[in-house]
Amino acid sequence: SVSVKLYSRSAFSLRSVYRFARRVKVDAWPVFHAPNNILPRGISTRTVLTVHDVMPLESTANITRNPAQRLVMHWFYRKFVPDSVRRADHVITNSRATREALCRFVPEAQGKMTVIYNGTDPDFRPLDPGEALRRTRSIEPDGRGLVLTIGNGSPHKNHYRAVEAYMQAFGERDDMRFVLVRRFLRWDRPLDALLRRPDVRRRVILTPFLPKETLHALVCRARIFFFPSWVEGFGLPILEAMACRTPVVTSNASALAEVAGDAALQADPFDVEALAAALRRADEDKALRAELITRGVERVRAFSWETATRQTLEVYRAVAEGRNPAL
Repeated sequence: SVSVKLYSRSAFSLRSVYRFARRVKVDAWPVFHAPNNILPRGISTRTVLTVHDVMPLESTANITRNPAQRLVMHWFYRKFVPDSVRRADHVITNSRATREALCRFVPEAQGKMTVIYNGTDPDFRPLDPGEALRRTRSIEPDGRGLVLTIGNGSPHKNHYRAVEAYMQAFGERDDMRFVLVRRFLRWDRPLDALLRRPDVRRRVILTPFLPKETLHALVCRARIFFFPSWVEGFGLPILEAMACRTPVVTSNASALAEVAGDAALQADPFDVEALAAALRRADEDKALRAELITRGVERVRAFSWETATRQTLEVYRAVAEGRNPAL
């Protein structure tokens, strides 16, 4: 059987590292699974750790532009993520890219890691175009074509270059708009300055967190889903867009290239001209658009929560029996 223990503190805190084992008793269970990058100390039973990404280990500049936050995050991640990986009996990553990146920091862990891909949200499916428009009129009321980018405000999401690439590709077209959905806004003076430019303000719609129903409709309505992060641990939003039959332009780096395969147009996330060219191709080439939609629907089938669940249970059984999972 599986038991879920809820603990109100963030996994990324000293309290969780040092107090969790005293507050939540798990040692009577054969396996404890820490699902979010950090394994609490003081747990004597066998352990499984999921590492979703190593972006803060590679550079805290991936996560924040704030110098004070960078110092704190650098210390915390460098101290506790490699330590957690070394102490865990087995480690799950959700992409080969994350596994390979993690091995650069903890090479001795290579023999105890399993890749288990995320599944996709079944609620993300095609909507009738009229319904998608109705649900998103509060964002853009006039039925223009939309290029959609979503994500938190961290630098690695590459929103500055996303806006630049959109303006280079479609900045002169009044029938197109760029919608940028930014959750968890962070200190980003360069992007703030870019968004204040008069030509950008006329073409770019900036919105914060949206309800899931609205976001789903926006993905369905978008002419292009644009996700140009320079690093990711997985990249679930591109699969959600594919499930909605929306053509995807994404990065050729990190886990995004691995997850997208040949079902998306890929470009160098640091090359604004290449990103803009990919956007224009996804808009203008009708045959390519149809091919991307077909490939995307097929690609999504490779990522199933049912498969992920079966594989995770096999990891639990193997760890409980003191063997390596046969995956």
